[in-house]
Amino acid sequence: MNYEQTDPSTRDWQSARLIQHLEAFRELAIIAADRTNPHADRQAIAIAATMPPSRLYRVLDKHGQPRNRKQPATEK
Repeated sequence: MNYEQTDPSTRDWQSARLIQHLEAFRELAIIAADRTNPHADRQAIAIAATMPPSRLYRVLDKHGQPRNRKQPATEK
């Protein structure tokens, strides 16, 4: 069965799942970029990720990265 022959609701579900996986991968890439260097440019990371700084900080918080780099990262 190819993609064109699948039920539209199945395609919608598959598309939604793909988007979720891509968003998760994007978050992991952002965290990896931030962890490369204690002086990594977070503004450049946010621009490359096409997200506002507030969302970048939510992603960093979610993955235990401190907003203020003078504070140690929290373990989650």
